[in-house]
Amino acid sequence: ETRFFAVTNSTAKSYALSGTTHTLVDTDSHGASVYAVDLSPDGNYLAAGGSKGGEDVSHAVFSVAADGSLTAVAQSGENDTLGGYVYALAWSPSGAHLAVAGWDSGGNTLKVYSVSGGVLTQVGSAYDHGSVINSVSWAPGGDYLVIGGNDSSNVTHRVYSVSDGVLAPVSQSGGNDDFGGSILRAVTWSPDGNYLAVGGTTSSGVNHRIYSVSNGVLTQVGAGYDQSYYGGNAQVRSLAWTPDSAYLAVGIEANYFGAIVLYSVSDGVLTVQHRVGLEEPPYSIKWNSAGTKLYFGSGRNSNPRAHLRNYLTYNPLEAADPTQTL
Repeated sequence: ETRFFAVTNSTAKSYALSGTTHTLVDTDSHGASVYAVDLSPDGNYLAAGGSKGGEDVSHAVFSVAADGSLTAVAQSGENDTLGGYVYALAWSPSGAHLAVAGWDSGGNTLKVYSVSGGVLTQVGSAYDHGSVINSVSWAPGGDYLVIGGNDSSNVTHRVYSVSDGVLAPVSQSGGNDDFGGSILRAVTWSPDGNYLAVGGTTSSGVNHRIYSVSNGVLTQVGAGYDQSYYGGNAQVRSLAWTPDSAYLAVGIEANYFGAIVLYSVSDGVLTVQHRVGLEEPPYSIKWNSAGTKLYFGSGRNSNPRAHLRNYLTYNPLEAADPTQTL
């Protein structure tokens, strides 16, 4: 039995998954719209963030019991508020820190907290991207953090080195901190730590790129990738590497419909292996630990819904026609 977590409006939900059957175990309310959730590496805590609820609470931590039930962990001071909206959060690989990001008119678009028993304590001061942050991702070693968001002075993503939760920006050159579009929606490190994938909305056609990473410094691999196959307005909504870093799944939105494109990866170069058509855009995609199942979450109109699609029977090594749409 596996557990997974989803959000619907203001509620975090815990499910038990057996085969392709999922059963609701528990729910807990944030008190306002929830836009992001992330499970701690040890599986003991669930972080959720979104709009400001009662008493300006923008994010919360829930303990997760063995049966999947959720219990809110009380926070003190202002350790449960970003100041504005939370659009992304992520636990460090060790679970010792939580990065929370989004938008605040006062410039508090990113905060890092140390975590003990689910209790948050802000480390240092808040950081300001200068615009909305839509995605955050830790390097596998926990020594770097990348954020991605709306364009701010021709910068869409930033890399920080991390020491005891304190961030220091890593200088980039040659435009390697600008993916070329107005809104960067997803950033994610490869599990081997060698590459960074970014994707979002552009007017140039190229909507996702791969960078090699050395000591936090980015170098673009290739010229970038577009999804003109789906029309000129296709945009990237989500990204997910397989645990072995051999494949990258890219979630696409185009004309209110969706798709997932599976690439094989060799030295940072992507090659299309398969395409799957969906009725709705996949706003979140995740692989299981074995890299044999891909889960996605989507929504229709104002009624978000959690979806599961089991790809256990699909072997990427035996891909069919790469232009096939299912």
